[in-house]
Amino acid sequence: MTVHDGLTLAVGKVTLKPGEEYEITLHVQSAPDAEEVLTVRRLRLSKAGGVSS
Repeated sequence: MTVHDGLTLAVGKVTLKPGEEYEITLHVQSAPDAEEVLTVRRLRLSKAGGVSS
């Protein structure tokens, strides 16, 4: 667990073998009076080692 800009985050790493898959369930809670829009981004590493979305 870590804190970033006042938000508590859980960070982890998943390493898959060829042919393996994974599913992630994301739980998000915000204040009822929050005015900012929440954006969730999903990034994956390409086979070449770069980042793609």
